[in-house]
This record gives sequence, C-alpha cells and structure tokens, in this order.
Amino acid sequence: MLACLRLPPSPRMCPCASPHVRQKLKAQSVTDEIVIEVSTPLNTTRADLHWDELRGDEDRHSAVEHSYVDLCDYAYRPLGSVGSSEGVAAAAGEGSPGQFGNASDLSRASTLLTEEREDATPDEYDDAAQSQDESDSRDEVQDWDGVQDVARRFVQGLRLRPHEVGSRNYSRWRGRTLWNQCFYMSMAFAYLGNKASCRRVRGLARRMRRAIEAVVLEKHPSWAQGLAASTSGTGKAMVFADFLPLAMRSDSISMDRNLLAKLVVCIVDSVNGHAEAYVGPGYHQLEDRAEQAKNFLLLWYKPGHYQVVVCDDAAGSKLDCTYDEFKELLIKHDVVFIETTE
Repeated sequence: MLACLRLPPSPRMCPCASPHVRQKLKAQSVTDEIVIEVSTPLNTTRADLHWDELRGDEDRHSAVEHSYVDLCDYAYRPLGSVGSSEGVAAAAGEGSPGQFGNASDLSRASTLLTEEREDATPDEYDDAAQSQDESDSRDEVQDWDGVQDVARRFVQGLRLRPHEVGSRNYSRWRGRTLWNQCFYMSMAFAYLGNKASCRRVRGLARRMRRAIEAVVLEKHPSWAQGLAASTSGTGKAMVFADFLPLAMRSDSISMDRNLLAKLVVCIVDSVNGHAEAYVGPGYHQLEDRAEQAKNFLLLWYKPGHYQVVVCDDAAGSKLDCTYDEFKELLIKHDVVFIETTE
C-alpha cells in the first residue's frame, strides 16, 4: 500500500480560510509575480535610457568606475561578439557592418593625402598676409604648404594613409544621433582594426566617449552643458585630445581596469606638420609586442576633424607598429614630436 505524501500548506494559504479569502490570497500571489517580472526589464530600460548621458545627480566617482569597467569588458570581447543591447542601436540607424560615414557627412573631410592644401588657414597667417605685398604673400603660402607637406610626406613614405570613419555615432538607446564623434570613432577603429564590424567600432567609440567624459566631468562638473551641446550638435565641438591625460590617469579606477592607461594615442597634425603622443602610464608595462602594437593608436588631425591612420592597402589594415618603433621613425625623418606623459 502506497503512502500518501502530504505537503504543508503555503504560508499564505491557511487551511481554514474561506474560499473568498483563499481566492484573494491567490490573486495577490500572482500580482507579486507580475510586479517582479515587469520591474526587472523596466529597471534595465531605465538604465539604458541614461547610459549615454551622465545624470546631474549621479555620483561622479561611481560613474567613472562603471564606465571604465564597461569599456574594459567590451574592448576585450572577441571580435564578432556583440551584446543584445547593441542590436537596438544598429536597428535604429547604425547601418550594416563595415559602413561608416563618408566625406559628404562632414564639414571638413578628406581621405587623400595628395589633396590640395586646406582652404582654411590660421588667423595669424591671414592677418600677416593682408599686411604684406603680393610677392611676400606668395612666399608665405609656399612656406605654409611646406610645413603641412612634412606630415603628408612622412605618412606617405611609410605607405600609410588617413581613413575616414565619420563624425557621427548613435546612442545605445533608440539610436539618437551623437554628433562630433570623429575623435572617439577614430580611436575605436585604430584599436580594433579593419576586421571589426561597424557596429563593434561604434560600440567601442561610445564607451570610450563615456569613460573619458566621465573623468572630465568628475574634475570639471561645469563642463557638462558644453559636452552635452557638443554631442547633440547644438553647440560647438567640445572633444579635445587634451582630455586623454585625465582619462589615462584617473584615480577613480585601478590600473588593471583602465584600458586607456594602457594606450598610446599619437596624433599627426597635418596643419603644423608635427606629431603629439599621449602615453598612458601602463603602456610600457605591456611585455608582449603584439599587445603594444594593438594599443598604439595613430590618428590624423586636420582642422575640425580626426581620422584614423591605416596601411595604404585595399583593406586599410591596422598598423603593425609599437609606439617605440614609430618614435624611432619620427626621429629618423626629422619630424618634430611632443610626448605627453603626465
């Protein structure tokens, strides 16, 4: 004869309760489950809504820490893996993998080293030219062209070229357009290389921007309005390479979780004909040459715009060079360079 196993009654369901009471208790139990099931995705959605912009009431130290951890985790993912939240932005307008902005998207865009001199010249040059006669003006134009040609000849001689990745990105939530993003887009492409999808590059660029701006706002809270206006396209561009030293040396995150501290970002200035390198304090702690080459990012600057420097082949391959190797080339070709290590 089989024994009948009797389970204890639910603490919510008293055996002596009337049918009416039992029905109400059961309904309450279902309601609690619904609240839990609905609140979880709502909290995720609420976090995504605020992901792209730092809130005024958000603790700055925590924002830096969270941004850097997210950047580090995303950068180290294998190529081809994309989080589910990235698909939202892609569907909202990122385009298919491999498609970036083109020259028509930019106010000042160029992808060729051999193009004519920029139409815009520094105010100092314009003022001087107006005060001199025609022959002196022609001489100064030639001198200025010569300065600019230093950078072009140097990069051409190494069989490199600037590559356009656009100046617009899209927010993680609902694909809102982020303007003046060429600096971060170029850094992301330089780090990941040409084998990464457009979606992956955009995702990394967003995280670089958020991490860098989180540090800037931690140190300079009054800049929040200017950064927001730059991103929305309602104000002038406020994305400066000078943000990098702050981001590379943030004391709000440990060195092992600070990807930016392990980078060297070298910018070849097409206007002044020199290079400027921002050296992270953790870069020379990298023992593997391949990792040093991956973490060496080479950019091209022209008035109002950044591009990434790639190999001059059909694929636009990532440069296989460490910073120390590149610095030797700068010295060899007498290219003036500035090294920022603090």
